[in-house]
Amino acid sequence: MQLLKIKQVLFTNWTIRRALFTGTALFIIGTAIYNADALSGAFGAVVLLQALTNTGCVGSACGLPSSTTLKQQNHE
Repeated sequence: MQLLKIKQVLFTNWTIRRALFTGTALFIIGTAIYNADALSGAFGAVVLLQALTNTGCVGSACGLPSSTTLKQQNHE
């Protein structure tokens, strides 16, 4: 069941912002490998993880649920 949820997160809701975020992360990782810079590589890996899971805040687009969504979940 958990595998289906992970698949859904990875393969749905792709926007231009998310694609650019993924491309930027891959560029950072590539540059880190080329320059043998572990710190930049770690940063790129974190950015890539956020892009793939559609979490984090980039351009004021936080992946947190709204308060109305939380209230609806509490009532169910």
